[in-house]
Amino acid sequence: MTRHKKHIKLRSMYQWHRYVGVTLAVFVILLAVTGIMLNHTSDFKLDKKYIQSDWLLDYYGISAPEEISSYAATTHWISRWNEQLYLDNKLVSHQSPKIYGAIYYQGMLLIAQQQAVLAYTPDAQLIEKINTPATITAIGISIDNKPLIKTVNGLYVTDEQLQSWQAVQQNTATWSLEKKLPEKLYQQLLLQYRGQGLTLERVILDLHSGRLLGQNTFYLMDFVALLMIFLALSGLWLWAMRKIKARTHRKTKSHH
Repeated sequence: MTRHKKHIKLRSMYQWHRYVGVTLAVFVILLAVTGIMLNHTSDFKLDKKYIQSDWLLDYYGISAPEEISSYAATTHWISRWNEQLYLDNKLVSHQSPKIYGAIYYQGMLLIAQQQAVLAYTPDAQLIEKINTPATITAIGISIDNKPLIKTVNGLYVTDEQLQSWQAVQQNTATWSLEKKLPEKLYQQLLLQYRGQGLTLERVILDLHSGRLLGQNTFYLMDFVALLMIFLALSGLWLWAMRKIKARTHRKTKSHH
C-alpha cells in the first residue's frame, strides 16, 4: 500500500470517527444524565413522583379502569378504582380489597370489605379496622339504626361501640347499593387515578433503555452501543497510527 493510500485511509477513518462522535454525543449525554438519575432514585424520590401530563399518560395507555365500585353515604362518596380507594376526592389506600358498601354512622363512614369494616372520619382519617365474624357481602343500617352486615353465614349487627357482632334474624334493613359517581367527582378522581399510575422513575428508565419510543426501540440503543464500541476502537486505532507515524518520522529524521 502506497503512502498516499495510507494517508487517504487514515483521513477517512478520522472523518468516520468524527461523524460517529458527533452523532453519539446526544445519546451519550442522555444515557449519562438518565443513568445518574436512576442511580439516585431514592435521593431524587423518582419512585414517589407521578406524571401528570395527559399526552404522556395517554401514550402509556393509562386510563380509567373498566369497573369502578362506588357507594354514597349521606353527602359522601366512597369509590374503588382498581385497588385504589377514595373517600370523596381523597386517596385513602393504594391497595384496597374489593368493597361491598359504605354507610354513615355516628359521625363515621363505615366501609365494608370482605373480612373487615373500616371506620373513617369524614375528612378521610382512618379510625380503626373492625374485624367481622364472617365474609361480608353487604352492609347497611338495621331498623333500630345500627350497622348491619350481610355475610355468607347470615346477618350480624354490632353494638354502638363497634366492639362486637351479634347474629340476627331480621331481614328489614337499608342496604348500601352501588351508585354512579357524580360527573364532576368522577372527572376529579380520573385525573388523580391517572396521575398515580405512572412514576417519573419508570419514564426515565424507559428513556434510558430506549423503550419510551416503542417496544422495539431498544434495538436503537443496541445500535448506539455498537457505535460506541466503534468509536472506542477507532480512537485506539487512530492513536496507534499516530504513534507509529511519529516513531517512523523520528527514525527517518535521525538517519538524516
